[in-house]
Amino acid sequence: MNQENLYLSLRVEKAEFFLDHEDPDGFLHPIQGEILGYDEADRQRKLGRFRVFQVDLDGGLEAGFGPLDVLDGRQETSVFIPLFSARGAGFSTTVMRLCHNDLLYQNLLVIDRVEILPRYRGQGLGAQVVKGLIWKFRQGAGLAVLKAFPLQFEYLHEHPGAKVEQWRRKMGLDGLPKDEAKATRSLKAFYASLGFMALPRTSLMIANLAWKLP
Repeated sequence: MNQENLYLSLRVEKAEFFLDHEDPDGFLHPIQGEILGYDEADRQRKLGRFRVFQVDLDGGLEAGFGPLDVLDGRQETSVFIPLFSARGAGFSTTVMRLCHNDLLYQNLLVIDRVEILPRYRGQGLGAQVVKGLIWKFRQGAGLAVLKAFPLQFEYLHEHPGAKVEQWRRKMGLDGLPKDEAKATRSLKAFYASLGFMALPRTSLMIANLAWKLP
């Protein structure tokens, strides 16, 4: 299927918006689903899947929870604690410097997973999906953030089971490059082309949503 004949869609399969604002977890909103493609005959293909988190840090502050309290609620979001000062009062000086002190909101959009099946790679679909996720779920967020970690090096012991193994085989992860440092550099370069900036000495990357992204 040629890229120019493929129309992309995101289908949300699961979204959680906890109503307990007496718990910092209530300000973490995971959204996951499928990446779909339609050809000119309107035939649907599953291209992959995604997961993002909308992190309502401003709401957390109103309820008395600092950014570190909210982010620590889940493993997927706790990795972004270094974006904030040690006291958790605001973004770190490094983040502010990268963003030229131009940040409108403290809320985050976490791009947690973008998985494209092998037969659809190399067509620029990954970039389209990342841009689409930002466009669709950016409301109220000051930064889009991610951890640049190639999927083939992900540990599976946290999510065991036949379904995970089946998806891993379907994704062809065992056939991807084995050099982790090189694969990580390549992934960072990909996200840099979309407007993300690397946080020095980490695998974290940020995009200022107040700016026009490529």
